[in-house]
Amino acid sequence: MRVEASHEGDRLTLRFTPQGEEPRQAGASMARSETVLEPVPESPLHPDVVALVALLCVRPWLDGQLEMDRPVSQVFAASVLAGEGVELGPVDPAVEPRTRTEGGPVALAYSGGVDCTAALEVLGEGTRCYYQQRHRFDGQPLEGPFDTSAAVAAVKHIQQLGVQARTVRTDLELLREPVGFPHDLVNIAPALLWADADGTSAVCWGTVLTSATLLGATAYRPYEESAFVAGFGPAFQAVGMPVANVIAGVSEMGTHLIAERSRYGAVASSCQRGRPGQPCMECWKCGRKTLSVWGLADQWPEGPVLDRFLQQRAIAWNLRRRPIRVELALAWAAGAYARSTTADGRSRVMQALHELTKGVDASPLTKVFLPAVDPMPARLREPAVAALRRHLEVMSPAEEQWVRDWTIEQHGGEPERKKARSALAAALDPERNPTGLDDFDPQSLAPSQDLAFTVGEPSVGPAASGARRPRLLAWPRRARERRAGC
Repeated sequence: MRVEASHEGDRLTLRFTPQGEEPRQAGASMARSETVLEPVPESPLHPDVVALVALLCVRPWLDGQLEMDRPVSQVFAASVLAGEGVELGPVDPAVEPRTRTEGGPVALAYSGGVDCTAALEVLGEGTRCYYQQRHRFDGQPLEGPFDTSAAVAAVKHIQQLGVQARTVRTDLELLREPVGFPHDLVNIAPALLWADADGTSAVCWGTVLTSATLLGATAYRPYEESAFVAGFGPAFQAVGMPVANVIAGVSEMGTHLIAERSRYGAVASSCQRGRPGQPCMECWKCGRKTLSVWGLADQWPEGPVLDRFLQQRAIAWNLRRRPIRVELALAWAAGAYARSTTADGRSRVMQALHELTKGVDASPLTKVFLPAVDPMPARLREPAVAALRRHLEVMSPAEEQWVRDWTIEQHGGEPERKKARSALAAALDPERNPTGLDDFDPQSLAPSQDLAFTVGEPSVGPAASGARRPRLLAWPRRARERRAGC
């Protein structure tokens, strides 16, 4: 793949020319050959940084080589070859690698979601946030249900609280068909491009335990073998921006606990389709993460209402996958429902999920898996561990071993799971599991800002002593009326 980079004023344009049999087919196809990022610094950008951004944009479609229009350093080219197996050129010994800013703040890829909000809370004051906003430069509206307004509002909120945050508009997600990130790490591009101007010294994502270690996919994989550490880790190190993923040992349940106690958490929402303060309550993220919230608060809708919520098209489609994406998080939620003192136990979907996951005890997921912090830069590791301990309990050695030993087979073999899958499919079918809620409004189930979590209290720190935002359960009006039979 050949790359031509044009840097004019505060705009960076990358043009890609496939070579040979490129673009390779890698699930998603390469739909465009040009992308723009704006604003970027008007001062010269280091060629290694531009090359790293370009590599992240087209990595899935490369045939092993990336040719830039300007030379990169030997150190950076060697790091890309070692980590990703990509030959990068041209190389000029006269090009010095980018110099790291010693002691500078961490640059966080921020989108207003719960996970990156938790990362911001753990990193603390001084963190620089970078929001990569999907944008079209041709004047056409964004297609599909995607809505950036909640993320934009979240950026404004943290800025009002004193966090230095930048928004960089880009159409790089349009390189891919279907639309989305070409590579999971590409949303760090704004932080890389602003690194010299802002003096940052490390990069961080809101990457959680299930993503960092594949926990909940098929089997645990050490974080050290991930793209963050083994794949692109050497390249980030070579441009002076080592990876510092502070919540790589925290599950989605843990990030909810951290964000709920954070002053940044009031507007946190992982939904990419909703409006500020109004998640869509129809997408897969809303489905999965809302189950976690209800489990943490031990406050559940009535069984038929819960089933109707989970029968919605996008949520039900994901629950039918084999295996279900992040199935271990659903095992935790199903276990929380089964043990609940407030649930009526009538949800056929939750019963089937509990049976599908063989009642696996996933309770350690409300605690932090500290070994995932080990790959962080040494100067950042100690304060990160201290912050994590203030918010969450730490897994015991036995619980850490449970994480390392986990495989999807613990949820049962395929023959054992066949009956549970059939029960789940029936529960997700409105005709086979009618709820009688023809006027169902998913918005009525959006968790209130007054919802109080009842699990996951740390043993040390302000949260343990009660220094947290007071919260009470407050169902929206329509939900209260329906629950009362009105």
